[in-house]
Formats: sequence, structure tokens, C-alpha cells
Amino acid sequence: MEATGYDVVDLAYCKAHGIAVANIHNYAVHTVPEHAFALILALRRNILAYRQDVENGVWNRSERFCFFTHDIGDLHGATLGIIGEGAIGQGTAAIGRAFGMRVLFADHPPPKMEGVTFTPHEQVLAESDVISLHCPLLPATRNLINLEAFRKMKRNALLINTARGGLVDEAALTQALDEKLIAGAGFDVPTVEPPMNFHPLLDVRRTNFILTPHVAWASDGAMKFLADQLIDNIELWCAGAPVRRCAAASCDLIQPRNALAIDPVLIERGAGLDRRPTAHASIAAWSIQLVQVPMRNPRFPSVL
Repeated sequence: MEATGYDVVDLAYCKAHGIAVANIHNYAVHTVPEHAFALILALRRNILAYRQDVENGVWNRSERFCFFTHDIGDLHGATLGIIGEGAIGQGTAAIGRAFGMRVLFADHPPPKMEGVTFTPHEQVLAESDVISLHCPLLPATRNLINLEAFRKMKRNALLINTARGGLVDEAALTQALDEKLIAGAGFDVPTVEPPMNFHPLLDVRRTNFILTPHVAWASDGAMKFLADQLIDNIELWCAGAPVRRCAAASCDLIQPRNALAIDPVLIERGAGLDRRPTAHASIAAWSIQLVQVPMRNPRFPSVL
């Protein structure tokens, strides 16, 4: 896989049919937190609203050297609530602390990361000025942020989601924005990707809502790191060595020339291959069998 998340893959099917599912680890520990803070800063300081005012001539007509049509909030001294204490959540926390923010990690049922101080989930909702989601999409976390959760948040709170779209009830999000239950939201991940016509988030035309096309992971550096690890996974598999498997898909070692589910698109992009000049030739020589595996979301590509 050319990703960390594997919620769209039918792991039971893969295990039953001897398909090794290897995902990518820790390639986005810098790029996703940075993207999250790009959204946070733009919303906290109302950058889009001020840009719109400038484009509409408000500054030109101002009698002073500046104007104040929207609130501008500092991050220093604000509270950052994080749901998900993995590598990306920890990276987000590190940036928050550098800004002088108070960081709270929301408590949740096990498994939990050791060495983390947790705060009750309801307290995180109630006290946070910014809530950033960095947890996996599981049955227990689907629609984790619903209308009830929005009603518990501060009216000046921001919700940031660079994790998985299904973590948030999107109808509840639009209602929360309409009713001003929160101050704004920044999303990189809708529930369906790519979003179909008339997707509710595509119709949100607000300066306090930002939707980006699932690109938080896609910095140049992260793409190169991802491509290198993807090639490492293929090389290990072809050598009969253990690969970085998804924990839930662990099965007996798959020997070379059995099925391996990979995505050739990234290889064609050439991301990171400048340091692996023989990669294309090696992949061709391996004669890897690409297989289609059942996907939980038909909007995603069927070949991994």
C-alpha cells in the first residue's frame, strides 16, 4: 500500500487468500501536522475572510491604514485538544507546544500509547480552542464528532480533520457551522473521496471553512520517503523476508512470486526514485502479480 491507513482494505479476504498487505509507516509525521497548522493559522486569524475583504475593496475604502472586520486569535495560551496520540498526533502536539499552546490528549479505550497523560474526552471537547483529529477510522470512532459533540465545544473552537472523513458526521458539521456552534473547521478528508457532485462539504461556501483535497500527506519530502519505503517493502517481499505488514493482516510469510497488493501509480510518478535509479528495472524483473482485492469504499481505486 502507498499509505498508512488500511480501513478501506478487506484484510480478512487478503489473509484468507494469501495476499500480503504491507502499509507505509511514519512517512507523514511532519507533513500532516504542518498542514493541520496551516489550516489552524488560516482559520484562527481569519486569513480567508480578510483576503476576501481586500479583494472586495474594503481596504481601498478604509480611512485608516488597516481595518478590523474579523476577529484575530493568537495560538499562544490557547488550548489544543488532540484525539489520537500516535506519531502524527505527537507531531501536532510538538508544534502546538512550540506556539505556546496547552496540549490535551483525549482519553479513549485501550490500546493506548505509554507515557501519555490523557484528559477525559468530554473535558477535551469542552476546554479546547482547537480540536485536531489524528485517530484511525474504526467502528468505535465513526461519527465520533457528532452534533452532540459540537454542542459541547466552545463557540470559538476550531475543528481540524486531517485523519479520516468518517470521524465526523458531515451533516452535523454543516449544522454546527450554520448555527455557529463552532468558529470554523478545516478538513482535508471528506467521507467519500473523491467527493461526488452534491457532496455536502463541497457546498459549504464560508470563509471559516477550508476543504483541501486530501493532500496533507503529499509534501515532496513525504512522497520521496513513502516511495523509498514502498520499494523497500517490495524488495523485502521478493527476497522472502518479512515486510512491514498491517498488524491486523498478519499471516504466514508470503514467498516471492505469490500475490502482493501494491499500487503502480506511485511508481509511475517516479516519486523518490531519483535515489533508486534501478527501481523501474527491478520492478519489471520481479514480475509481480498485481491483484484486485475487495475494497470497503468503492470510490477508492481497486488496485493497491
